[in-house]
Amino acid sequence: MMLSEQLAVTLGRPAGFDYLRIGLAAMIVVWHTAITSYGTETQTALALGPSRPIWAAILPMFFALSGFLVSGSLERSRTLISFLGLRVLRIFPALAVESLIAMLVIGPLFTSYALDLYFTDPVFQRYALNMLGIVQYDLPGVFLANPATQVNAQLWTLPFELKCYIAIALFYIFQMYRVPVLFVFGCIALQIAASAWIVLDPQQDEGILRGPVLVLAFLYGSLLYRLRDRLPWSRALCLAAALVSLVLLYMPLANSLAALPLAYVTVHLGLTNPPRSSLVSSGDYSYGIFLYGFPIQQAVSATLPDLRVWWVNLFVATPIICLVAYGSWHLIEKKVLRARGYLTRFEDWCLPHHDRIAGFYGRTITASLQSRWVPRRLQQTSLVRALCETGRLVPAE
Repeated sequence: MMLSEQLAVTLGRPAGFDYLRIGLAAMIVVWHTAITSYGTETQTALALGPSRPIWAAILPMFFALSGFLVSGSLERSRTLISFLGLRVLRIFPALAVESLIAMLVIGPLFTSYALDLYFTDPVFQRYALNMLGIVQYDLPGVFLANPATQVNAQLWTLPFELKCYIAIALFYIFQMYRVPVLFVFGCIALQIAASAWIVLDPQQDEGILRGPVLVLAFLYGSLLYRLRDRLPWSRALCLAAALVSLVLLYMPLANSLAALPLAYVTVHLGLTNPPRSSLVSSGDYSYGIFLYGFPIQQAVSATLPDLRVWWVNLFVATPIICLVAYGSWHLIEKKVLRARGYLTRFEDWCLPHHDRIAGFYGRTITASLQSRWVPRRLQQTSLVRALCETGRLVPAE
């Protein structure tokens, strides 16, 4: 069975991806109990210990999952306007709200500064740059007595996530996404470059996973989606990929080589079809867990200084994180995504003027990829109807 056939079995909405997102987000929270309870030295020792492959696999799997799903979004988009616009709607509004909560709620509650000094400190003002994806970790006087002082250390992955979206858009613009052979060679070239950079420029602490590995995992996840009609959905292949990943993740300088086998393991697990849970399927709570997990764990560590034990941090912080993530999805993220109607209208306005904006907007992504499936929401557009009438596209049943 091919990946595309397994995707069809799940009607295009595999429950495995829902569980995988929540599971990986929960593992990140568990991982952060080490640094928020004991500090960076303990986390580094854990990262270099026997359990290293478990912790080192979490983020690459998260990015590979994102690459697979984002490529589906790319192929369903009419142009890069809607594709990149949806990425902006998905990332930045919730990020802005989290940054404001950190600055205006968490900061004043936990700062050791007087409030007038806190609000006038340049560090406070710079923290607002997080809303634009320019990561800042500290607020004046906040969490200074904690084992780690960052307000939200997890944001270190955000610039690499933005680079992933830029990379996949560039792959499409320069024909590399449309031509699978070029896509494969592009990934190989980036693999060589990332591996060489990691070996030639080793960081002082190799216990922390390097950012280029995340970008590679994302692109490999995207590549697996692009080649879904040619690659098998195989348990034996998944087991072999998991074993290869296990070996490579034990060696910090070889982590980048684990990106591809980890991507396959992620996609294989995501395409499983376990029984659905109404709670898990009711929303994508993983981004809220990502945004609010670390600050809440830091707040718990600061509130209970005599109980800085990993399991206490996990026990107290987890229900708060889940509640906040639930609220973030239903009160912010879900409502913001409803603005895609405005994005569609903007895209419609841009299409007739594509020569003055960008030449590659002239053909829809679905048309240029010669997709055999057209989402129902696109079937009503005059351009797609014309393509269907000429036989270039096949409407969805």
